[in-house]
Order: sequence, then C-alpha cells, then structure tokens
Amino acid sequence: IPMLVRWPARVSATREQVLPQPVELRDLLPTFLDAAGANIDEKRFDGRSLLRLVRGQTEGWREYIDFEHAACYGEAGYWTALTDGKTKYIAHAAVGQEQLFDLQADPGELHDLAADPAQQDRLGLWRERMVRHLAERGEPFVKDGKLVMPRPSMLYSPNFPKDEGQVDVAGGGARRAGQTRPA
Repeated sequence: IPMLVRWPARVSATREQVLPQPVELRDLLPTFLDAAGANIDEKRFDGRSLLRLVRGQTEGWREYIDFEHAACYGEAGYWTALTDGKTKYIAHAAVGQEQLFDLQADPGELHDLAADPAQQDRLGLWRERMVRHLAERGEPFVKDGKLVMPRPSMLYSPNFPKDEGQVDVAGGGARRAGQTRPA
C-alpha cells in the first residue's frame, strides 16, 4: 500500500518523489518529531523518520517490513510475513505452510510460488530473512537456525508472554508491579 507524505516547506527536499523503500506506520512518530524539529534518538524507536528518505538519505534503510496476524479467529489465521513491496513471503506457522508472491507480476496474490521449483532460491532467501527477523524471539519461533513449523499459535507482544515483573489485573490487562496504567 503506497504512503503519501507532504512535508512542511522548511524541509529541504524535492517534491513529487516516488521512492521504493518500504515504510510503515511505525515510521510516523519519528517523522512527526523530526518535522517538528525535535532532536530524536532513532535507536529509541522501531521506526525511522520518513524525512530521511525524502531528503535522499536512503542508505541503511530497511530492506523489508514485517507484519503478523495473531490466532484470534482460529489456528489457520496465525501467520507472520515479510515484504519489500515486490515480493511477499508468508509463514503460516500453526499449519507449517509457506506462501510466496511476486507482487509486481501478481498484485492480487493469486499465484502462490512457494511450490514452484524455479522459485526455490527466492523462497529460501525470504525464509532466511524470516529466520533472522524472528531469531530475537528465540524458541519456539526459531531453533537451530530454522523456522519452527508447525508450532502452536500464541499471543506475542510486549505484554505476552508475561515476564516475572508483570501481574494480571482484572479488567486492565497485564501491568508491571506498581504500574497504574496498562502497559
């Protein structure tokens, strides 16, 4: 999905650019802070200021974005995915299946290329990217440098699974000890 950006006149950058770098919602907060002139430490954010891109500072930008869907509607709905806007890789962990789509040739994602013998190198590249992406979560996501599939679906977020410092509060979700607002 394309993202349109209009920046303030004080930002020195060429207008009407079309850039290939993948961007996402997590880039908006750093962008707003940057546009407001705030000094930001990008290490504190998952996203990056989009103004870097429009200023031509594309080096080191992410190669792809990640997204996932939890199993709130059933086991088959649990998946993680990566895309660079040209290719999309989906790992359906609960059922142990993969999908691969060429978004330029097949923007409707109607032709799954995962089983195509001619696409196995491409599939392997994206699988390895997923392994690197999920490795920080450890088991049960990645084991011995490979995706763990099939695996049971699970809630995974900053509050799940709970760590030792979290307690359940009825009606308020997980909170850290002494915290008065939901995490």
